[in-house]
Amino acid sequence: MSCEWSVSSSRRPQVAVAGYTGVNDKPRVKLSFSDNSGVSFGEPVIIDDGNPAGRVETLLLSDGSALVCWLEKVPGGGEVRVRRVMPDGKSNPSIIVSTTGTARSNGFPQLIRSANEIIFAWTGAGVLTASMALPRSGPILTLFLLFPDKP
Repeated sequence: MSCEWSVSSSRRPQVAVAGYTGVNDKPRVKLSFSDNSGVSFGEPVIIDDGNPAGRVETLLLSDGSALVCWLEKVPGGGEVRVRRVMPDGKSNPSIIVSTTGTARSNGFPQLIRSANEIIFAWTGAGVLTASMALPRSGPILTLFLLFPDKP
């Protein structure tokens, strides 16, 4: 059994915890929110699209939603994916950030917020980056646009 965890807290008392587990040979990436500094957590929400390899990263946003990034296995390799989840469990469809390998050498995707965009970094054939614009307004489930940088 393999487990990986990512914790994000940007404003007290809210905390978001994302985790990958392979319990009972059923790999899953899940996310749970706490609104009391981690004393208790809500029911976990399944984040992955059915075949996760793990490599979980999470980022809590100022509106209370969380971005969860993970590696999803696909035929011929893997995909770095991201999904936005609101504290009530509603979520966007996942977005493919990039294709990549699934070897441990591909590392863990990293997320950071810079002004009104999210910067992703991961390893593949070198260090790769992409940015994603955050919507300034609109419905919770607004889709994001990706602007991959050239490696």
